[in-house]
Amino acid sequence: MQKRSNLVLDDIFQLRVVVPKFKSTDLTTYIEQFIQDKLGSNYFPLRYFIGAVTERDLVVDAVVANQRFQTQMAPSTIRPQKLLRQRVVVNLIPTGIQATFGGWAGDATPITKLLSKSAPLLVTNPNALNASNFIDIPENVIYAEGSQIDSFMRGLIGLDHEEVGRVGVILEKTNPKNRALVMNLISTAKYMGGVDIIGVIETTSTIGSKVEQTPDGAYVGKIERPDVLLKAARKLLEKGATAIAVTSKISGYNEMLYTEHFAGSHPNPIGGVETIISHLLVTSLGVPAAHGPLVNYKPHQSDTIVVDPRGGGEFVSACGLYCVLRGLSQAPQMSSTAGLTVEDVLAVVTPADTLGGIPVLEAIRRNVPVIAVRDNKTILDVTAEQLGLNSVIVVNTYAQASGAVVMLNEQKFSADEVLHLTSSNEGLAQMQGLGEVRARQARVSLESICRPTKTCTELLNF
Repeated sequence: MQKRSNLVLDDIFQLRVVVPKFKSTDLTTYIEQFIQDKLGSNYFPLRYFIGAVTERDLVVDAVVANQRFQTQMAPSTIRPQKLLRQRVVVNLIPTGIQATFGGWAGDATPITKLLSKSAPLLVTNPNALNASNFIDIPENVIYAEGSQIDSFMRGLIGLDHEEVGRVGVILEKTNPKNRALVMNLISTAKYMGGVDIIGVIETTSTIGSKVEQTPDGAYVGKIERPDVLLKAARKLLEKGATAIAVTSKISGYNEMLYTEHFAGSHPNPIGGVETIISHLLVTSLGVPAAHGPLVNYKPHQSDTIVVDPRGGGEFVSACGLYCVLRGLSQAPQMSSTAGLTVEDVLAVVTPADTLGGIPVLEAIRRNVPVIAVRDNKTILDVTAEQLGLNSVIVVNTYAQASGAVVMLNEQKFSADEVLHLTSSNEGLAQMQGLGEVRARQARVSLESICRPTKTCTELLNF
């Protein structure tokens, strides 16, 4: 564990822990206990993932929080009574790691729509869909914050998606220009989008959201004044909110690197700290939450720049709030008596080199099929081979992932049978064909579910 020079730890801070490899079917408990033994009882891991793997060790990147921020709801394994089980696929797009699909702004929407046509229900995290002023959510997609998905996959909560969310908005203390922008976006979401927005609270001081980066290049972050955030959220809950949207300024990023992000060659610098903000709210208060930047970064001479096509939605928008408001209207409540449970999960779909997160590790432990997509490359290298996971269904494309889901759901293939098909070109071609049919049904182009090959300038006057 890296040493910290200050004797008094911050409420929320970044931590890298080297955990010896251990053959266990319950890696989440093993990693968390290791972190807890190092920190003592006053802190808990708010978010963590395996960021690298060596011959002997797992390198775990965590954001740790003071125990006082942990929810008072006692977690327990839920067993709601059901006459019929529902079938749901979990689609994961981790943020801050330059995912080919989902590493920019809403650029995982086409694959989300594809997978939503492959299963009755799809759970995905906001990072897959959020694009500032733009968002396109199919009706059968459940917009669940990352820590909700973590707890769901661990069997600690159910996801009740039947009720429409009543959204309360936290606006970080700002100037009149930004305040007016936010209020106009809220009006648009409420009266054009039909989102049930109960009110807005502007904080009395800034939240202090800052970007941080791990040694492997992944972006995380910290919050300097978490109590300011939680105080505003509690007021909104008292007024009847069932979901919390936050918009605030984020500092600490390198503008040159952000410009490189818009050029397609660097991870999104702010996605990691946005995740910490929403994780803190969900973990502390037990309600869905999401964050949108108060002011979107614009490079110099931005009026004449054509950015990487995956970042266009963010680039042409002044603020990141609208998509969050619309998404939270389809966010699930956390329940111990109703809704979807982990027993309903048909499969988990994720990039092939980011298998070190809680949902994947829990899926492996519970024998839930994991479908890993090679095309969605990131800056990490935590693969099935690195972790010694022999049961992961590795495919090349999201069309093949869609086909694998169809086989599991409609054609009643076993996970072992689908895994066997991936060993041959014929089997992968069969999955690809099934997926391409679903792409047409979802009305997404095949190019949009493949790696981007053209920029908008190349399309001009083609």
